[in-house]
Amino acid sequence: MAKASGLPFAVFAVSFAGCVKIFRYPPPTRAPRDPGPAFATVQAAPTEPLDPALLLPGETVFRLGPGDQLDIEVLGDTSTRASATVGPDGKIYYYMLSGLDVWGLTLAEARARLGDELKKYVREKPVVTLTLRVVASQRVWVLGRVNSPGIYTLAGPTTLLDAIAQAGGLSSSTPFASLAASLGINRPTGNTSEAADLSRSFVIRRGRVLPVDFQQLLRDGALSQNIYLQPDDFIFSALRAGATGPHPGRRRPTRTRNG
Repeated sequence: MAKASGLPFAVFAVSFAGCVKIFRYPPPTRAPRDPGPAFATVQAAPTEPLDPALLLPGETVFRLGPGDQLDIEVLGDTSTRASATVGPDGKIYYYMLSGLDVWGLTLAEARARLGDELKKYVREKPVVTLTLRVVASQRVWVLGRVNSPGIYTLAGPTTLLDAIAQAGGLSSSTPFASLAASLGINRPTGNTSEAADLSRSFVIRRGRVLPVDFQQLLRDGALSQNIYLQPDDFIFSALRAGATGPHPGRRRPTRTRNG
């Protein structure tokens, strides 16, 4: 009787096992990789010929703006000699004038306006001499893989090579290698290629990329690409792929020995 009682249980166990289905979860799906900013994949190599007019100094008349410094004097009266700086509001403060708006005026127009305003306090219209001492309102941006990126003023006709030279030239090392050199650490000699990617460097003027070939200009010395800059031009030297240093906020993993 003891052996007979185990047979129904065995038959039930076999039939139950045949009805069980193994459920498998679908494999996890990975989110698509973020390609990064759109400009990082844009090739800035020129596809159109360079306008020859870009190789000539601009004929735009200089107009005053905030930051420009002027020397002012009423002819024949040395006591009126003074310096004035165009303020952020575009005004200069000279002698008894509370504030004279000169923003956007040429030197000749500003000189005439000074004379007209001073005439209100004297019998005859004075002869005013106005000299531009420092230009600070006309600037260009030089950023990217240059040794001294920043904003530079246009004191006169300035070419693209002039601006890059003022910015210390193109950087020839990665950020980490530059830091190591400043600390007196010898950089490896295995990779001496420049950190700037000339094929992806560009100049933007009024929202438009100018067809300047940086490779011909800086690598081949083709002065046919050395354009004259205008105020508010944006020069960017792109980073060469692979020329990256360690992230400043990221530490290298360290090995620990089990004691």
